[in-house]
Amino acid sequence: MSKRRQSKSANWRREQQKNLHTKTARLLGYRSRAALKLMEIDDAHHILQNSKSAVDLGSAPGGWSQVMAKRMSAAGRIIAVDLLPMAEISGVFFLQADFFLPTVRVKISEYLEGLADLVVSDMSPNLSGVAASDQSRAAELGLATVQFCSVGLCVGGNLLIKSFQGEEQERVQTALTEGFRKVKAIRPKATRTASKELYLLALGHC
Repeated sequence: MSKRRQSKSANWRREQQKNLHTKTARLLGYRSRAALKLMEIDDAHHILQNSKSAVDLGSAPGGWSQVMAKRMSAAGRIIAVDLLPMAEISGVFFLQADFFLPTVRVKISEYLEGLADLVVSDMSPNLSGVAASDQSRAAELGLATVQFCSVGLCVGGNLLIKSFQGEEQERVQTALTEGFRKVKAIRPKATRTASKELYLLALGHC
């Protein structure tokens, strides 16, 4: 088989995989296939059911917030934050704002009436296609989330954060090991084959 045909075949397989996960998510009533990733991680590590207060960063269009609302305690508090608008989800308070602003972080604390048990972040920079640049910008988002946890996450709380394979990921992972008892890199099945995306699960905030 020629290299050109091999490339087309690989692209076709990737597109079919993407479509399958997207269709599955829609059939289950979720707004994005990212919901499948969070469900897979939660099935293995049970980070949602024991959480009573949670922050969903980079929440739009709301796939993760939907999963959190279904799996967390009905008495729990969930606040979702994104620059983009997000349609209402029962049990989730949405704040359309810039997470980096100190005033927004104050609002998060006020809504939760204290510290969160869980912080999840599916934030991603606008990808340029230049790997080094994209990884660096993703790492900055990750480090900002880790910094937020130092003041917004309770002792013993957990963090789930999107990252990308590479040297920049190691910067984030190193920061996590300094503030959590256990850190694990996870690549969910719903991740596209060609993607360098993965998730870092940090357990037991110190």
